[in-house]
Amino acid sequence: MAMHNNEISLGAGQVNGWQARGVAFELHRGQPHAIPKHAHDTYQIGMTTRDPGEYLCDGKAWYAPPGSIVLFHPGQVHSAPRASVRSCSAISRLIFVDIGKMREVAAMVAEHDGGQPHFDDLVITDEAFIARFLAMHKMAGAAASALEKDSGLLSALAQLVLRFGSVRARPENVQGNAARTRAIREYVQDRYAENITLAELSDVARVSPYYLNRIFASEVGMPPHAFQTQVRVERAKSLLLGGMSVTDAALETGFFDQSHFTRHFRRIVGVPPKRYVSCARH
Repeated sequence: MAMHNNEISLGAGQVNGWQARGVAFELHRGQPHAIPKHAHDTYQIGMTTRDPGEYLCDGKAWYAPPGSIVLFHPGQVHSAPRASVRSCSAISRLIFVDIGKMREVAAMVAEHDGGQPHFDDLVITDEAFIARFLAMHKMAGAAASALEKDSGLLSALAQLVLRFGSVRARPENVQGNAARTRAIREYVQDRYAENITLAELSDVARVSPYYLNRIFASEVGMPPHAFQTQVRVERAKSLLLGGMSVTDAALETGFFDQSHFTRHFRRIVGVPPKRYVSCARH
């Protein structure tokens, strides 16, 4: 899905918004300010550095330490009536997930289809989940493959409903997983330069995207997006040794640009592409 960016300046603050993977993303920067009563027709999930982080919802005050996750259900009226007591800039990373998308994720992972997920606690301080959410949000606005973005979003939402929502995990059935994994490997190896989506691989394996990720990682030792990146880098090494330029090798193997290519090449090989070719010639 294409990503559409919109940037709005509001006084001392700035809001950058975009749509990707069927979810709306927002990045807020600027001086914290009071937020009046309002509601959304989607789930609002966000991490904020605002201080003191006091939110009013359902007649109750919720205190969110800076860096925690705050969540509101569709139609749930909430506000942040007090601005920060500090004169500092705050950063908020938000996603807005419609009911259908959240129910879809819950249905993938749930033992029984319980309908619309509900969360009793509106504030999440779990460090592991916060780190996962932050990485997913940053990736959504960066140069990354469709597989990586799909996997990051699905993983974050699945962990949200399983760990903090009203959802019980479905027992896993391992029968046939080896054959599914083999089919996925072959599909990725044949189309490594394409911007493959998780939905495509789900059709190949005939399992939900969530369990596809789990099956593949269990059998191979890495998720599909990491496997695709590894295949791309191995192919790029051959092209570079054959005399192709770094820029052309990056585009030929499916990377967005030379910077995107170099970042992954250095991480996997240990040196940047130009250094790799230089060393190989001596």
